[in-house]
Amino acid sequence: MDQRHAYADIIVDLSAKAADKIYQYKIPEEISGSLLIGSLVLVPFNKRRSLGYVVGTSNKPRRLKLLEIIDIIDKEPQFSPDSMDLCQWISNHYQCSLSDCLRLLLPPGGTHKIRKLFDLDKSLIDSDSREKLNDISLPATKNIFITKLGRKFFEKELKKGSIKVVYKLAAPRVSVKKKRIITQGKSGNPLDHKLGEKQKKLLEIVVDKGELGESELLSMAKAGKSSLDSLLKKGLVESHESITARSPKWINLGGREKVRELTVDQSSALKSIYSSIDKGEGDIFLLKGVTGSGKTEVYLRAIEKVVKRGQGAIVLVPEISLTSQLGDSLIEKFKNEVAILHSSLSDGERHDEWHRIKNKQASVVIGARSAIFAPLDDLGIIIVDEEHETTYKQNVSPRYNAKDIAVRLSLAKKAITLLGSATPSLESMNASDNGIYKLVELPERIGKRKLPKIQLLDMKKEIKSSHPAISQKLVSAIDDALSKDEKVIIFLNRRGYSSLLLCGDCGDVPKCSNCSISLSYHRGENRLKCHHCNFSVATFLKCPNCGGHNFKYLGMGTEKIEDNLSTLFKEVTIVRMDSDTTSKKGSHQELLKKFNDSKGSILLGTQMIAKGLDFPEVSLIGVIDADVALNLPDFRAGERTFQMLMQVAGRSGRGEVPGKVMVQTYSPENYAIQAAAHGDYDAFYDKEISFRKELDYPPIADLINIVISGNIKKDVEERATELGEFLRNQNFNEKTFINGPGAAPIERIKNRWRWHLFISTFDPVGVKSIMSKNWSKHFIEKKGTRVIVDVDPMWLL
Repeated sequence: MDQRHAYADIIVDLSAKAADKIYQYKIPEEISGSLLIGSLVLVPFNKRRSLGYVVGTSNKPRRLKLLEIIDIIDKEPQFSPDSMDLCQWISNHYQCSLSDCLRLLLPPGGTHKIRKLFDLDKSLIDSDSREKLNDISLPATKNIFITKLGRKFFEKELKKGSIKVVYKLAAPRVSVKKKRIITQGKSGNPLDHKLGEKQKKLLEIVVDKGELGESELLSMAKAGKSSLDSLLKKGLVESHESITARSPKWINLGGREKVRELTVDQSSALKSIYSSIDKGEGDIFLLKGVTGSGKTEVYLRAIEKVVKRGQGAIVLVPEISLTSQLGDSLIEKFKNEVAILHSSLSDGERHDEWHRIKNKQASVVIGARSAIFAPLDDLGIIIVDEEHETTYKQNVSPRYNAKDIAVRLSLAKKAITLLGSATPSLESMNASDNGIYKLVELPERIGKRKLPKIQLLDMKKEIKSSHPAISQKLVSAIDDALSKDEKVIIFLNRRGYSSLLLCGDCGDVPKCSNCSISLSYHRGENRLKCHHCNFSVATFLKCPNCGGHNFKYLGMGTEKIEDNLSTLFKEVTIVRMDSDTTSKKGSHQELLKKFNDSKGSILLGTQMIAKGLDFPEVSLIGVIDADVALNLPDFRAGERTFQMLMQVAGRSGRGEVPGKVMVQTYSPENYAIQAAAHGDYDAFYDKEISFRKELDYPPIADLINIVISGNIKKDVEERATELGEFLRNQNFNEKTFINGPGAAPIERIKNRWRWHLFISTFDPVGVKSIMSKNWSKHFIEKKGTRVIVDVDPMWLL
């Protein structure tokens, strides 16, 4: 930094939106030459010391009295200067603090905690005291000093100034991994030493290999560490530490079908995308392609184009499980240029992958939503696969949508955004209709393969069987497919065994003690579980209400369907994928590999299997209870049902075997289910967008969901009423509407009562400006109640 700069603009590391602004501090002369944009500093704030991020410098004070920076904690920049524009936009758009936004950009495995330590110049104290401190490293904690020197001595030296207070950043959760490397010694003759058999073997291997890791050497020689230490002492071998990368475990599911020649539609789409890449204007493309139409090949060739230009690419996928097959294709094509970022990696793996990107050792990044913040300097393209998925929206602060960040980032970087989906969100399709996005289409499957036929099974008419969850028609179709060694996918978007446990004597249903929902029965663990707060209790032997033993298990989840399938198809491999079976690291890939490697097998799962998977041997898809999402009190219920059915149907018929889809439903006449049965996106879109226009729902107007919660129901209701009155009294645009407040559909979650209200507006900037100005008065936590502002919400429950 220029020596003339006397003042620094600092974002203090606080999550409180009410205290969220850029503060100015004096720069002490002794550190002015070391301070950089992105440096981490220690500053006084509200009578305490806090971390701060340097976001700017100047020579003009904005106030007469300014506090001074205490010290530099880390002078290495934590983020690039141009990241601040993106952070400012995220903060303004999603109504969250700047420090929360900045944390999105920081290296994984870091820490934000400050440790208060004590240091001293040992020459200032007597020799006896110095002796007591010889075995500790300084600076040290107060307790260590008192233990070694006594409280009186410590307080006396602290008062004299011999002992001084210093502040250090706590050690990071993870850092680089080091490996001990063994090489042949430069001095020492083996003939001068009497060596044991293990030592001789170790030395022979080192001489032969030149150098290798300690653990590998010991394993090869089948020797213990003491034998190696003896060689080190004799100078016959030497050691040094080397940094080693922790690479994520990768299970290749088998190569995808080789592309012989691009289709006319693929060539046309790529021509438009290539032209935009060459112009560098930051265009946004919506790639609308039916399942199996070759969207992945378009992705790969677009990435190849930007990589050849020396630029980088970010590929976002909605589910960690989808990283597997798309990752296979990327690694096959770009080898070590690919880095993987998602939450299932260990802290160490994420740390190393992040730094590989930062150090320009990887130019192609694939991962879930947080991968959008990968530190790629020269970004050429961002691909958002299955762009319609709600998992791109984060449900904790900052409540950003990675798809919207991708669009914003690519515009700033003049990079291409490529949004891909067979069933685009209404927001994206509407943006295309209005000329904001450029639409490119892939209307046919590769090789002119037909889309699967979808048969609706009206469960009101199906004859009851011994397995009522699975209709006789679906059972017969599964049996037929398996007899030909074909694969089957069964989809049910609900985990557990039964949705609820009912006492047949008194009608009591066990509820979660923290949430206003019933507990689901998980037979494998013999427990009742809440799927919102993870509360669980052992299954009752008798009804806690009446003491009866007549329990009925109502509703169904994947665990129950697995049980039914196992009874019906005893010799068949059944792979269940839901959040209960994929909690272990690497389990997604292992389960998919098991399904891939088994002939005539069944893959059963929730939404994580509904998209992106490409298994050519799958000929049949069965959808159990297609009405799960349709009956939720949410304006997107129809859209989610249509997308889910179309996406899961697309997993079949991707090879030479024709595909077939059987959908069990109690609402076969519903417009969303009918449109899915006919594979007619346009019919669904026209019907749905007309509903949205009537009600001014997104994408016609912007929506903000404000949730008020607290432990005391009366306080929550009063606070919600007060907030509703405040908002109605504001001078909003005439096309801004306040709906509510009222109790949320799920009124209590994690022991907190919940009320909410909605703001529907055609002037989101004006609404957010008024909210920001009044944040400290109306939106902060008070009387035990908390206010959450969710901009562009994906769920309204």
